[in-house]
Amino acid sequence: MTTHHPSDAEREAYLAGQLPTPEAEAFEAHAGSCEPCGAVLEAATRLSVTLPRELPPPIGIRSRVLAALPVRRRRGLRRHWWMPVAIAAGVGIAVLVLTPAKKPAQAAREAAATAALARAHAAQPLAMLDAAEAELTSALAAAPGDPGLEDALARLASQRRSLLTLVEEFES
Repeated sequence: MTTHHPSDAEREAYLAGQLPTPEAEAFEAHAGSCEPCGAVLEAATRLSVTLPRELPPPIGIRSRVLAALPVRRRRGLRRHWWMPVAIAAGVGIAVLVLTPAKKPAQAAREAAATAALARAHAAQPLAMLDAAEAELTSALAAAPGDPGLEDALARLASQRRSLLTLVEEFES
């Protein structure tokens, strides 16, 4: 941090853009590291903006705008809303009627295939969890009461339960 404080004349020359580049850069560096000089420079360069007050609309403008809008007939509005509703209802009924129902045997085969797929995908992670559990159990036998090993074994058991719960959800 520099200790030189620029004079008012030097600050005015900077603000007017009349300082040579090396002195302007030195002035900016000083203002960036000196809080009082930075605050003075910020205050001098801050723009004061005042927004105009909102003006009320001229008297009678609302009634003139409403009078200029076209008037719709009620009968025309009713005709426009029921057509899309009728089309959507017809499509819904056609989908329900034309969609074949699943036979119980087909549904049972699909459920069995899904359950088998879930068991197949879970087999390898379960084997890895079992191997890790065996390794942690033997390490815990060598160092009984180790809190890190006990925590790891508890987390491993939780992961195994979560995986088995997912498989059971697919089987049901």
